[in-house]
Amino acid sequence: MAYGFLDILSTPGVRTAQAANGSLEMWERFSGHRSSDDHAALFLMDDPNRQRLKILAHMSARDLAAEPQLAERLSSPGYKGRPERAIILKLESFDWNCPQHITPRSTASEVAAGMSILRERLAEAEAELKVLRKQIARSHMPEITP
Repeated sequence: MAYGFLDILSTPGVRTAQAANGSLEMWERFSGHRSSDDHAALFLMDDPNRQRLKILAHMSARDLAAEPQLAERLSSPGYKGRPERAIILKLESFDWNCPQHITPRSTASEVAAGMSILRERLAEAEAELKVLRKQIARSHMPEITP
């Protein structure tokens, strides 16, 4: 699994996912309201494809120091750190939303590629304008006869 992201923990008849982390800041964000309400809502965005996945779940927190087998399962190969805590989500429902109200977004490299075409066209237009201005200037000059 990718450290700090969702992963599926499948058990027969129960749909669960988890997010492992070692960051106290992330832990506080997820567990702040847990004492009064175990409901969780996640909105996962795929901006380039204009898709949004809504997940509704019940959340529980686990201290992975007390669950070494789960900690091992949630560890990312090649990553030196070990997860300290996990948020376990028992999925209640999910829905793929209509893209109608999702604003199309582009990555910086996609914008740069589109802009390079525009810059080339602008350079061509400026060069053509320079030639035309010279032609106009010549046409308004009186001819000097010897």
